[in-house]
Amino acid sequence: MVSAIFTIVLLHIALPTISIKEKHFAFFGNIGDFLKINIIGILLSIITLGIYYPWYTKRITDYLAQKTSLDNDFFQFKGRPAKLLQYFILALIIPLIIWAIIFSILVVH
Repeated sequence: MVSAIFTIVLLHIALPTISIKEKHFAFFGNIGDFLKINIIGILLSIITLGIYYPWYTKRITDYLAQKTSLDNDFFQFKGRPAKLLQYFILALIIPLIIWAIIFSILVVH
């Protein structure tokens, strides 16, 4: 949770110092909303054994994008949790299963 607080504080400090072609970034998020998203996301990810994690990632990214603007134009994240779930399965779940099988074979023999 400390990292969530640090993220919001850092974005409030750092983003206004960045500009592109005289257009300035701004961040309008707050610690309370971001903490709520993180707490709920972590709990649901634990309860669902990680299945909720892509939706949690989308909610975090949505929040950060929607609270960030460049010259008063706000951003939007259009990623889909189902697509993130596919990557999550390919990048984490399948390798974990393979390692578990290999490890169990090595331990048994």
